[in-house]
Amino acid sequence: MNPKERGILRSLAEKQLEVSRSDKNARIVQARKKLNRCERGTPLIHIEPDNFAKEIITPLMLCESEQARRLEHDLRFNLINHDFFDDDTPVPDYFGIKLPMYFHPFGYDISSMRDTSNLGKGRGYHIGDVIGDLRDDFEKLNETTFGVDEASARSYQEIAADVFGDILPVKLVGSSLKVTPTYMIVFLMGMQNMYIAMIDYPDDFKRVMRLLTDDYLRFFRMLERGGFILPTTEFEQVHMSSFAFTDELPNDTAGRTTNIWGYLNSQESVGISPGMYAELVFPYYREIAEQFGLLSYGCCEASEAVWEQLKTLKNLRKVSVPFCSNEERMGELLRGGKIVYQRKPDSKTLGLQIALDEDFIRKHISRTLRAARGCALEITQREVFTIHGDAGKVKRYVQIIRECIEKEWQ
Repeated sequence: MNPKERGILRSLAEKQLEVSRSDKNARIVQARKKLNRCERGTPLIHIEPDNFAKEIITPLMLCESEQARRLEHDLRFNLINHDFFDDDTPVPDYFGIKLPMYFHPFGYDISSMRDTSNLGKGRGYHIGDVIGDLRDDFEKLNETTFGVDEASARSYQEIAADVFGDILPVKLVGSSLKVTPTYMIVFLMGMQNMYIAMIDYPDDFKRVMRLLTDDYLRFFRMLERGGFILPTTEFEQVHMSSFAFTDELPNDTAGRTTNIWGYLNSQESVGISPGMYAELVFPYYREIAEQFGLLSYGCCEASEAVWEQLKTLKNLRKVSVPFCSNEERMGELLRGGKIVYQRKPDSKTLGLQIALDEDFIRKHISRTLRAARGCALEITQREVFTIHGDAGKVKRYVQIIRECIEKEWQ
């Protein structure tokens, strides 16, 4: 990269460091620590920009070489919420690089089943190419492969440190380990075939869950032996779209999975009964959950349906409350307890229309605030795939939520 590009990157690094040291950022950090202790306070807001960030970042890009553009994108991404949304997203005082990990269930690369064409823009995917009838095709379940691409992370770390490491520290960082067994199964056989297998061949389905569980445990042990388990106590990501801040886990060295955050979901179980979930899914999820220090659970599934099982997880600290949940019921279940009510509003509140429907948003958010009274509440907006190029719309959305909080929260 040329001197001009280095200057651009160093300027962005200086800005990130300055923002990270601001009083506002300090208040956000303290509020997030309080939230993760489940102390009741003003609800926190986080807009997940992953799916639409390019609409904001690409027009701002100044660098031209490939390496410089990657660094510029990541630096701007670290600042996007602060610069454009004014939500409660903290800015770290370092440039973090996550270790790329892969887990290919039964030897099949799930990521290769996604559409990478310009037409699909990576959002489309297909499922169910591997297994039709579980009993007939059981032999297609090969050995699971997994690993860590440490070399690429170290290489990127060296490049970043050379450019701006004297300004903004550059380091490898951890995140919660994401474990989604039923998601893996659905990608291999499809939703319909999975449900049929649960009914026709429950013992065979349990064998699949047993194999996957054992593979995840082997994966964890490999990560521990390789020194790849890094602390999750500060700015690190906790799936889905939250932050790790806690003083209940080691913050200097982790070493073992029992010292970090974990994440589980089973969105694919929404079509089965709580009884089937309890018999065919949860025993294996519970075994995996016990591998973690703290646990976040759920994505787009309604957790209240299987709460009798989930409430037995002693390390459960965050639970997803998506748009399809019974908000009032979840408020009853979580009120006064030690589990964060992580509300995920309907994505159409922000992303569907070019202009915001402010009345709809106020009704939608006000209902959440009433339902979650007495809970530690976090509002996380996810699954927004376009903002129609209007960052101001996102900032206004956050303002409306804050206005609702001021009026409704007790």
